[in-house]
Amino acid sequence: MSNQSIPDFLEVKRLNELPGLSALPDEATALGYKKANDYVPRRDPDYIFRVDDVRVVYGHLNADTPEGLMLSGPRGSGKSSVIHQLHAYLNRPLFYVTGHHSLEFEDLLGTKEIVDGEGVVELFIRGANSLGDHVKGTVRLVLP
Repeated sequence: MSNQSIPDFLEVKRLNELPGLSALPDEATALGYKKANDYVPRRDPDYIFRVDDVRVVYGHLNADTPEGLMLSGPRGSGKSSVIHQLHAYLNRPLFYVTGHHSLEFEDLLGTKEIVDGEGVVELFIRGANSLGDHVKGTVRLVLP
């Protein structure tokens, strides 16, 4: 990934600089924002990345596909944590929605009419990433 072909507000970050990922090659990079905003998750200084988890997400980040990424596993296996911490490291905005049986369209959008609101769908349309945590321990990450 050439630094000359990316906008000024983005930067190339080496994933092998993350705790637990020193075994990754220098070529394992991802685009991140230079500055964080209010929608970027907080970094957990004690979080240790697992190579296998990051490989799956990294592969999806670098794939040229409009499809989302489905992570599944038992509760507490780190599905949400890896997404939150990668977004924190890359300064990428992330919107987290806990799914439940009575989740309504308005819960995602904010209202049926977008006036000056910032519902999750509106923010996603404007380029942010969205993470939905569903009832049975499955996380769906939708990346633009």
